[in-house]
Order: sequence, then structure tokens, then C-alpha cells
Amino acid sequence: MSKKTVEILKMAIQMEKAGSRTYLKFAKEIKDEIGKNLFITLAGNELDHADILEEQLESRVKNRTWKNGKMEESLIRKIIPKINKNEIIIQEEEIEHTDALKIALQQEKDSIDFYTRHMEETDDPAAKDLFRQLVEMEKSHYKIQQAGLWIISRL
Repeated sequence: MSKKTVEILKMAIQMEKAGSRTYLKFAKEIKDEIGKNLFITLAGNELDHADILEEQLESRVKNRTWKNGKMEESLIRKIIPKINKNEIIIQEEEIEHTDALKIALQQEKDSIDFYTRHMEETDDPAAKDLFRQLVEMEKSHYKIQQAGLWIISRL
């Protein structure tokens, strides 16, 4: 495995763990139960991504192969198509969470850009597929946070 691939995977793992820490911080600070649960779920998803990347890194270093398999669909990704913005009840105190959602959106955008860039740069089909799956998962997170900002802006 190339040194560059190892470095990309290590950077991706750190990025996912940092995202998880940020979301847990927001969950701790937010008083609203809906907001708390959203950020806890997102933190868990980011840790799942880090675990997947760590498994891939270990497989590449030990066996010089990519671990086969598709990533499981996250809870966030499963519910996105089912959310009807008219059914979501937002409590007034959630307006204070705009800054948290904006930071979270930027983190997801940075992750999407990172994985997209490396997906386009690699010639390895397995790496390309891994990064493509991560892009799709991060886009799911981005959409749910965007919906939250949209709802807050309408209050």
C-alpha cells in the first residue's frame, strides 16, 4: 500500500473522530431532547465511519488488500427520505442551536470535499468505492442538518 493511502486513511480517521467529539459536545450543551438525540446519533455515525476506516487501514497494512463489504446504512440515512418537514415539531429553545448546526454543516461539507477529492485522485477501485460510500453518508448528515437550519429559520 502506498504511503499516501495510509496517510489519507489516518487523516480520515482523525477527521471522523473529531466530528464525533464535536457532535457530543453539542449534545451535551443542548437542552432540547430532539437536538440532543440528533447530535448523539450523528456522533455515533462518525465513530462508525472511523471504525470502518480503521478496519480498512489494518487490512491494507497487514494483508495489502481492501476489506470487502458494503457499509451499513446509517439511521440518519434511513430516515431522511421519510422526514416530512411539516411533521417536525421544533421547540423555541432550539433557535439557540443555529450556530451548532452551521458548524456541523461545515464539518460535513469538509468531509464530503475530502472524500470526493480522494475518490477522484485514486486509481484503486476498492478505495474509490469506499470513498464514494463515505461521501454518500456524509451527504445524508448534511441534508438532515440543512433541514434543521431550514426549520429554525422559519420560526
